[in-house]
Amino acid sequence: DLGSNLFAGVLPTAVLGLAQLVELRYSALLCRVWCVRWSLLTCKSTADQSIDHNTLSELPDEFGSRLSRLRSVNLSGNHFGEVPRQIMGMPALEQVDLSANFIVGIDDDAREALLRMPRLRQLDVSENPMAEQPLPAALQDLLTTRQDQDQ
Repeated sequence: DLGSNLFAGVLPTAVLGLAQLVELRYSALLCRVWCVRWSLLTCKSTADQSIDHNTLSELPDEFGSRLSRLRSVNLSGNHFGEVPRQIMGMPALEQVDLSANFIVGIDDDAREALLRMPRLRQLDVSENPMAEQPLPAALQDLLTTRQDQDQ
């Protein structure tokens, strides 16, 4: 857990040797895209990543291809305006948390790509300014709403 630290632009190189790392959390680091690229190069074996409450509005293009074992990703509390295309098509991904971003909708291409993800079971887009739009029933079943979490 590297979260809530005050690293001066560089993350610890000691993590470079952790080839079997399963979970990586770097929450509230004011992480930029370089920080995510760093994790791609060093932590390919991670199954769970939390990159929440940073200032990300995009992911590196290689995010999906380099983290093919990723099962869960927490991108909540960032500045995404749409569902990042880099997560679509990740074969092992089961849970995606995009709550508390700036997502205004899920376009048709994104909907279709999400529906084609074989293991995706949960997509949390709560606390986003999403416009009212009809969603396919299969995608609606994936969505986590604040009401679901409160029950």
